[in-house]
Amino acid sequence: MTSSSIRSNMERLLQATIDGFSAPLDYDALRATRSDDFIYQFLPPSLGAPPRNNDEYKEFFYAQLKPLFQKFEVGSKSIIIDTEARKAALYGWVDVESVVGPTSMELVMMLNFTEAGDKITRIDEFFDSAVYSGFFAKVKEVMGQADEGE
Repeated sequence: MTSSSIRSNMERLLQATIDGFSAPLDYDALRATRSDDFIYQFLPPSLGAPPRNNDEYKEFFYAQLKPLFQKFEVGSKSIIIDTEARKAALYGWVDVESVVGPTSMELVMMLNFTEAGDKITRIDEFFDSAVYSGFFAKVKEVMGQADEGE
């Protein structure tokens, strides 16, 4: 496989990942980009999120992401692709609409690919932890009030 076809695969998968996270959140589109041994790691570790394989990520997606967000849009400011290392990095943002209103935060997504560049094997994703923590504190407050009202 040529370097240009590997790069093309990597670019296509990165764009498919951005599209899968953008409205509406599409688990099947995201899963189609990932290898069977895929791992997703939400960072920094201080936020306490465990690494998730495909099955664990699917459960997280449908239990937490999908119900919480009416809008989830990822955009990129900068993308770096290293074809030789089979890695890519995206610096960008995520704009969301949720039960607590609109929120925007920066993100960095680092992706590892198979040798052919045709599947993603790992994503390490950093969010602006200050914004993230504040956002989820509001979510817990609103969801707690909703639970008390039932």
